[in-house]
Amino acid sequence: MHSEGGCGATNCLWRLSMLLCVSAFAVYCVGFSTDYWLQLDDEPSSVSQDVMLNKHSGLWRRCFSFYDNSTQEEISGFCEDVGNSHGYRVVSKIMCSVGLMMTILGVGASAVSGFFNSAKLLGVGGFLVVFGGLISGIGTSVLLGKSLDDDSDVDAGYSAFMAIFGSIGILISGTMLLCSIRSGYNSIA
Repeated sequence: MHSEGGCGATNCLWRLSMLLCVSAFAVYCVGFSTDYWLQLDDEPSSVSQDVMLNKHSGLWRRCFSFYDNSTQEEISGFCEDVGNSHGYRVVSKIMCSVGLMMTILGVGASAVSGFFNSAKLLGVGGFLVVFGGLISGIGTSVLLGKSLDDDSDVDAGYSAFMAIFGSIGILISGTMLLCSIRSGYNSIA
């Protein structure tokens, strides 16, 4: 009699990798879409020493807020679209977007492979997820590295860290998906 272990007929590695992939994808999406990739806090503005500037930006927008240093009340704030005047921003946007699309296709292919018990489809999905995570991570690193190089007063914000950790999680889960092919069980049924 053959024991199928604690997961039954479904591969634990495949389940775990799909769970990690969806979780890492959600983390990456939050980082990708929010405006706190780069932050500049409490800098004196050019208007007056009593007026301080807070600035944060992401892939798509940058936001500014001016506040009174003595009362800590916001005087004004606004957001604007980030232009494509810097080549590295364009490259980062393209790489992060392509990585996101590859990950979506890879997760979909990997999930469908579980219904049809197709190792080939799981292989395609796993490779798409791995390369999607790799391209997303490189795109994030390009933007952060160049931006932090250009301006020493700017710090990386939580969105950038979420994008980096999401990319790493996607890369690891894609590798786990590829490893689950070797185990022979890649089926939901």
